[in-house]
Amino acid sequence: MASASNGFEAKLRDVGNRLLHPPSSADKLLPLLEKTESYLAKVEQQPCMSTKIALSTLMEALVADQILKHGNGDVKVSAVACISEITRITAPDAPYDDNQMTEIFRLTVASFENLSDMRSPCYSKAVSILKSVATYRWCLVMLDLECDRIIIDMFQLFLNVIRSDHPEEVFSAMETIMTLVMDESEYVSVELLSPILATVRKDNKNVSPICWRLGEKAITNCAAKLRPYLMEVVKCLGTRLSDYAPAVATICQNESNTRQYNLNVSGSRAHLVAKVFSEDVVCPREVGPSGEESLKSMICNDASQTKDTFIDYNSFDRLNQRSTRKKLLVETADKPVKITQKRSWKPYFLVNPEEGYDIVGLGGGKGLIQGK
Repeated sequence: MASASNGFEAKLRDVGNRLLHPPSSADKLLPLLEKTESYLAKVEQQPCMSTKIALSTLMEALVADQILKHGNGDVKVSAVACISEITRITAPDAPYDDNQMTEIFRLTVASFENLSDMRSPCYSKAVSILKSVATYRWCLVMLDLECDRIIIDMFQLFLNVIRSDHPEEVFSAMETIMTLVMDESEYVSVELLSPILATVRKDNKNVSPICWRLGEKAITNCAAKLRPYLMEVVKCLGTRLSDYAPAVATICQNESNTRQYNLNVSGSRAHLVAKVFSEDVVCPREVGPSGEESLKSMICNDASQTKDTFIDYNSFDRLNQRSTRKKLLVETADKPVKITQKRSWKPYFLVNPEEGYDIVGLGGGKGLIQGK
């Protein structure tokens, strides 16, 4: 067993050294990358230390300019396919630094263009990369690195290349990625949501039924998250709810009912508080050390002057939301320092359903988010 392992690690070191000084010809480089991908596919997750050492040169070579910035598109796709295997091996840890991961994500999304042609020599690699992004949740790392433009391009590309003759695993992976991104985003921009809404316009249903289905699934999966945004985006686009799939109107109607309920509850609570202040509470004016009237005293006495005082509880909610944002701003003596709290990055097989997602099959036994 030890000798076999040593022999395999020697092969990893060999292809790594060859890729450090790759042939400039795509015809010679592509077979080398093909061999590299086949070797990487045999490496188990979280390998032993000797295998990690054997992989180090290979990992370095794959992100070098000679490969990632090669003039041949097929070379770039093959390199990304190798890197997707590296990501599987190192999960849940990202294999490269933030700048390198950002460039990898850009090339990853570019590789999805090959999904439009099932006869393309890179089609199968593009499918494999797509499934890897869904299974190992690369898209959440995209969010952490604030790759907004890359994410928007990815969504638009999905909606452009999806075909009715694609295997279900392609549709499911796209649905998974779109659902994850929107559900985990701090906010959903008009630029991200508008192309999805465009696909579920009623006049597009017969033009591209599969595209309509993908857009509708993404929206319904994220109904709770999108509810506050949909109506505003519809207004921004100058359209009407009746222009879209019934699911959009249903979600917006639920949002309208929720707002009215919150308004009624807030009004009732505020009226009750004002009544208690005016009838049951005597709140003397309190003066602080600086001679200014205390905030508590001012609120109590202002409330005692009327039984119809309205307290905007929504403003308190907004303040609480701001205080719990994932990005913290720490003031220092010189300048503010922004600290980004990165989410825990787990592949699907490490995510428990009780954490918020139900896991079903994706392709060859991989996980797929079904929805919260």
